[in-house]
Amino acid sequence: MDGKEMISYYDMGGRDAEMYRAIDEYLRLTARFSPENVARKRKKLLTVTLVGGILLYVSIPVTLLTVGFKIPAVGPEFVIGNFLVGVWRLARQIYGVGPFTEMERAEKIISADSLERVYNDFIHARQMGDTNIRLGEEYIFKKDDCLYRIKDIQRTYIRKENSDDSCHYFASAEILDECGLCHVDVKMLHGFSEKKMQARFEELTAPIEQARYKQNKSEDKL
Repeated sequence: MDGKEMISYYDMGGRDAEMYRAIDEYLRLTARFSPENVARKRKKLLTVTLVGGILLYVSIPVTLLTVGFKIPAVGPEFVIGNFLVGVWRLARQIYGVGPFTEMERAEKIISADSLERVYNDFIHARQMGDTNIRLGEEYIFKKDDCLYRIKDIQRTYIRKENSDDSCHYFASAEILDECGLCHVDVKMLHGFSEKKMQARFEELTAPIEQARYKQNKSEDKL
């Protein structure tokens, strides 16, 4: 998606631009994915990859002295190549340079469903407690993130995220739409026993489940 596509609603002017601006300012799509910011992210990505490769190249003689004779098939090119691939993939996640960004997902949904439909749902959406989510009748709007269709929610679940020295739990919703499979974290669950965590999860996701039930019931009548 190029820069022109990302600002096309602003180019239209009038009511279309105002409707899009209201959604865009809440999700911060243009602020995060403008051509300038995307170029800056790609520059950081390239810098991280190159610096990592140079540091490894400088240290490779020491590495080969310690393990090279034990594993003759592993040469500098193999080690550096695999390292750069790993750094590139990690940096893509950190800097958000991927095949489907939040901007692309939002643009696809708005294009398919119509800007006015999304906007009308947005202005009537209600804040979900102390989360950063506004819940409409048809869409979920997550602040500084993206929008998602309620009908595309496959399930709500407790998502576990492991790190080097700990793990974190989130009340999450799994989404499957035209951009693929993803998850939306409603709120982090921390400092709870298993029983309290389950109760908190149900409390957080109850409005979403109610919206799913209501929408499914409406679609069954059609």
